[in-house]
Order: sequence, then C-alpha cells, then structure tokens
Amino acid sequence: MNKVNIGFSRPKKWKLLAAFIMLVGGTNYSHTFVTWKDPRIKRRKVFEAVGSGIRILSNVTFKRHAEVIKIYSFEVSDEKLIEIEQLAHDMAGTSYGYKALVGIGVIKVFNFFNSLLKLKGRQTNNIFKDGASSNVCIEAGARILFKILDKSLPSNIESFELDDYDDLVSRHGKKMSQAKIDRINKKDNG
Repeated sequence: MNKVNIGFSRPKKWKLLAAFIMLVGGTNYSHTFVTWKDPRIKRRKVFEAVGSGIRILSNVTFKRHAEVIKIYSFEVSDEKLIEIEQLAHDMAGTSYGYKALVGIGVIKVFNFFNSLLKLKGRQTNNIFKDGASSNVCIEAGARILFKILDKSLPSNIESFELDDYDDLVSRHGKKMSQAKIDRINKKDNG
C-alpha cells in the first residue's frame, strides 16, 4: 500500500492573496495540495494549483516556500497510485482558475451580507465556473481526492471554499499528528 496525503498550508512569507484568502475564509491556511512518494524514483512529489497553473514539484522545493498546517493521509493501492500519477500528469501545465477564485469570493461576500442582514437564502453557485478548463487548488486537490474515493466529482466543486474542502478531506482521511507536522516544518518542540 502507498500513502497519498492531502494537506493545507500557507506561505512562509506574507503574500497579499494568501492573506486575503485566510481573512475572507476564516482559516489559518490559504492553500491545499496533494503529496505522495513515488516508489520508482524514491522522491516525494507535490501536486498543486498556483497562480502559474497546475504543477508537480519536489517536496523539498515546496517546503522552501510553504508552512504545512495540517495533513490527512489516505492509503491507496499501487494501481490507484498510478491512476493518481496519470491524472496529475495530465493536469500539469493547465491554467489556474482565477475567475473561479473570484466567483468563490462573490459567494463569500453574498453570504456574508445575507447573514449580516438576516436574509434567507445562501449563494452556493460559482458564477464563474468553467469545468475542467482551469482549476484552483481546491478543485485540483478534489480531483485527486475523488479518484482515491472512487466517486464522481461533485458538480458544485468549483463553489467549495477551503473550510468546506477541509471538512470533506477530514471525514475520509487520517489526520497527521502535530509532532509530525512540526518535523515537516522543522520546528523544535522543546
């Protein structure tokens, strides 16, 4: 069996977009990613969607810029790992979903004002969704998650916010201990 991890992170250095995502989303992380160890090359890979697009990079490179906040593990067969590798490979180099990110922001603002004004109804549809044409980190990660779970991707995945996605991942994965996350981030516990 192999382990595939889905994690949540924030940049080590302050970045405007990340700060805005955490502020609006009410989270202490601004990003989600997928990682696994490739048994053939004995290296850990990270799959993510960032401003430059969908990419696969080394774990070492990823950790230079990111602080990992939490990780959930999933056990997968050799065959499933190949399917995940194929999906990640096929998505690599595709566009980042800037418009979808704006759509998620519109949902947040709409729902904030509905709550503030005590109005009924909740916006749940991203007006800027574009299917598989582009992906934000949540959507890219969810494509891997639902491959692991052998389920169809929800039709509203482009409307998921980070906390919604975190709830979904936590229901299916095994949470990594804080001590291990501290080791990943090279923090001293003493």
